[in-house]
Amino acid sequence: MNLHAIPNFVAAILILIAGLFVALQNRKAKTNFVFFLLTFAAFIWQGGTGLALLAKNPALALISTRIAFFGIALIPVFSYHLTLYVLEANINKILIFGYIFALLCFIPLSWTPLILNGVNTYPWGFFFKAGRLHPVFMVFFIYFMILIFSILFLSYRKEQSHLEKNRKKYFLVALVIAYIGTVDYLPTYGLRVYPFGYLTLICFVLIFAYAIIRHQLMEIEVIIKKSLVFAGMF
Repeated sequence: MNLHAIPNFVAAILILIAGLFVALQNRKAKTNFVFFLLTFAAFIWQGGTGLALLAKNPALALISTRIAFFGIALIPVFSYHLTLYVLEANINKILIFGYIFALLCFIPLSWTPLILNGVNTYPWGFFFKAGRLHPVFMVFFIYFMILIFSILFLSYRKEQSHLEKNRKKYFLVALVIAYIGTVDYLPTYGLRVYPFGYLTLICFVLIFAYAIIRHQLMEIEVIIKKSLVFAGMF
């Protein structure tokens, strides 16, 4: 039993619960559904990573990392998609091309040595090993990351409504902290840096939960509040 895998599984479960909670509050809302897709992709990433750390041999670890990469490849696209909905912007060509590259290029290639060329062995267990085309994916990932942060920050600066400004602030802060998890790419390139991306995801869940309760992020009517009011009246 590799204890290093436990935080990854905990993060995976927490973020999936957050995604399900948001989605079930308004099943017809596109924003809520895309948020669920984003959390599900993160769930696959952390779950696959945990399985790789538990693997007893490199072959099993490689299969697990390729499963994890399915979620990793979709995270930047889902994040951008969610940002467009939060900002009430239209679907654009950038998003469409992002889905095309992720689904038809990076994910299929991740099952070849071009994206994931085996696994590295570290004190904490087996971990991703970058292939020749992995840097191309990194360009794709960083491009969407910069794009998301820039349009969110500009919208935050221009926002006049105090409530909307707070919503966008917490959404931006939560995403920035979540994307600190890109530190997990360092051991992918052979650098002996412990991948603590699971911790940034847990922080993302906590910040998002606080924003939902405090500022009604994504216009969710929180069950906890309703229950407390009902209990008080009773």
